[in-house]
Amino acid sequence: MQLSEIRNPNIEITNYVVSGISFLGEILVLITYCIVSEVRNLRSKLIVGLILSDIVATLANLTGSEISDEGSCIINGFLRQYGFTSSIVWVSIISYASRREVQNFGEDMSKLYTNFVLIAWMLPLLPTLM
Repeated sequence: MQLSEIRNPNIEITNYVVSGISFLGEILVLITYCIVSEVRNLRSKLIVGLILSDIVATLANLTGSEISDEGSCIINGFLRQYGFTSSIVWVSIISYASRREVQNFGEDMSKLYTNFVLIAWMLPLLPTLM
């Protein structure tokens, strides 16, 4: 049985609509971050990292059903896995930073930003490359 024989057009339409709405929301958050300088603090930088990883997953999700060759399928699967896994890591980092900020009120967390970025973008490569 070919994949084209088991495709459900309703599911594909729903996928395009939901992914499109998600993509528009992500772009609006990025535009807001770029325009409004008052929101450029550590927490919003971490949220931008989350948005960027969501954009990777959303774009892979939007293009995934149109792939017909094996190489493109592997690349799309890699981007989808990496996008979703890095989103989970970004959410964990945001949670950790929020908890630490509450526990140690007034602590400057911005010095950890580089470490957060490295962890969030590099750690998801391990399970994705396996």
